[in-house]
Amino acid sequence: MGLMSPEKMIVAKIVSHRDLERQVLLGLEEFGVFEFLDVRRQAGLVEVKRSREEETVFAVLDRIDKIVQSLSLDPNRSIGQILEVDDSTLQKSLELVSEVISSIETEVLELDTNLMIAKTELERQRGISDVANSLKPLGIDPSLIGTTDFTFTTAGLVPSGRSSELEWSLQEVTEGAFTLNSLQLKGGACASVITVPIEMKDAVERILSALEFEVFPIPVGESGSPEQIVAKAQARMKSLEEEIIRLQQRKITISKEWGFRVLAAWETLQVEKQRIEIKSQIVYTDQSIKMWGWVPESREAELEPILRERVGSALEVSYDKPDFADHEAPTCISNPSIMKPTE
Repeated sequence: MGLMSPEKMIVAKIVSHRDLERQVLLGLEEFGVFEFLDVRRQAGLVEVKRSREEETVFAVLDRIDKIVQSLSLDPNRSIGQILEVDDSTLQKSLELVSEVISSIETEVLELDTNLMIAKTELERQRGISDVANSLKPLGIDPSLIGTTDFTFTTAGLVPSGRSSELEWSLQEVTEGAFTLNSLQLKGGACASVITVPIEMKDAVERILSALEFEVFPIPVGESGSPEQIVAKAQARMKSLEEEIIRLQQRKITISKEWGFRVLAAWETLQVEKQRIEIKSQIVYTDQSIKMWGWVPESREAELEPILRERVGSALEVSYDKPDFADHEAPTCISNPSIMKPTE
């Protein structure tokens, strides 16, 4: 025999009382190598309607997923202590999940919201600081930029070599009714502030667009000298950065305290989801359930004792060796005992 060889597969046919469905499924999970055959599809039966508790599994799984993502937890890596879960009933599984959600979900979502607000405001303050720094060479109060009842004022960068063209164009369009304050920058571009009569706004904006004039994004509600605005923005940025660190640290603390329970709840729901989905391959009558599945022939003797320990006498197990020309059986690889430590 080689190191790896395929097992011969047979079909196990299980019948039990409908009220013992969960115990049968738990027994099959313990057995570990039962691959369901879709008996319902073969029989042309419709899917079983989910119960309210089963629908709850899918709803709360989305909520737990958000907590897992928010706390940067990795379901593929174990953390903290081992938590023993009582999943003997779906209700008990949901109670575990409910404890986690009720304990931390609200705070985690609030932390995410506050972090988003703080990060957005931090970027806004950086923008204010950048614009104010751009206006420093011109020494202009940003609150003076915009429109009034009589004038339109804008500020921005004129591409290198186009300053004289800008001045000439303004002269032609406004017939001299404009003011232009410019300062040549090291990179070749020119920082400029332009004021024209309000009725000339549209025409001037077309000129500026044609000249690739880059308008400074003037911060709304800011006033004072550029130096004052920069100082206020930097103070606010420092405060926001400290707030972001505080919020992130709180999430780390929650992750350390609750991470293993969150992952236990997540894994429990994943298992419950699989149990619910497998019901599409079970035949139900008023009193009984029937399920078929592939099992390795070498483990035939193990299956029934495991199931009987959970469901008692309300069980019937039989085996069939189908014609493999008519059935596509799964492959189960069997290793010799010497290879067990490497599995």
